[in-house]
Amino acid sequence: MLRGVLFDLWETLIYDRPERSQPRRAWRTAAVEAVLRENGFEAAAAEISPVLDAASSALTQLHDQGRDLDAIGRSHLFLDLLDAATGRRAPRQAANALLDVIAAMPLDLAPRPAPDALAVLRGLKAAGLAIGLVSNAGFTTAPNLRRLLDHYDLLQSFDVLVFSDEHRVAKPDARIFQAALDGLGLAASEAAFVGDSPYNDIAGATSAGLFAVQVGSKARDGIQPRARIQDLAELIPTLRDHALLPA
Repeated sequence: MLRGVLFDLWETLIYDRPERSQPRRAWRTAAVEAVLRENGFEAAAAEISPVLDAASSALTQLHDQGRDLDAIGRSHLFLDLLDAATGRRAPRQAANALLDVIAAMPLDLAPRPAPDALAVLRGLKAAGLAIGLVSNAGFTTAPNLRRLLDHYDLLQSFDVLVFSDEHRVAKPDARIFQAALDGLGLAASEAAFVGDSPYNDIAGATSAGLFAVQVGSKARDGIQPRARIQDLAELIPTLRDHALLPA
């Protein structure tokens, strides 16, 4: 029987859709442009936006290697890429102010909770299970992700939260899963992990010894979850079907 369940965040508990992500991208670009201007560096939105995209891609590549930068490292990554794109030295004194906007999550443009997310978390808690979150952080850093979870009344359901920017380790590295297990006082054999990414979530959780449940139908050769569900409403019945929860 399970004693705990760990969850991925993005596209598992929250869904980011274009009607939210695209305005947020425009907001971030404009905010970065303003910070740079305040620090004596002129750059147009058309220059800034692709650099933000490049920085986001670079973070994803780091995550795939099991690594991450700390919060301020995100600002310096952006500034280094801006140097290369513009051929000019961007102002390093702007790093802290840039972090405030690069890492921010405007709640009116935030991703929405997945259907049944809150009900499933509460159902697992009511069954006596410990609940953890293991999330790779993109631009949005741990403090802002905690604020987002609190905004949607999800935060109080978790007994431990592990974010890659705070640990400098990212999924699929087994160490980030182990950090959550240690926080809950559980062995890997006592917990399941629920996520959507075949590589970062399913392969990573499997390497850490967890029972891996995949949400959705994403596929990657050679990676198979122990169980697959199409939405979170199927999670508790699926765990019962595998004799991991009482019937």
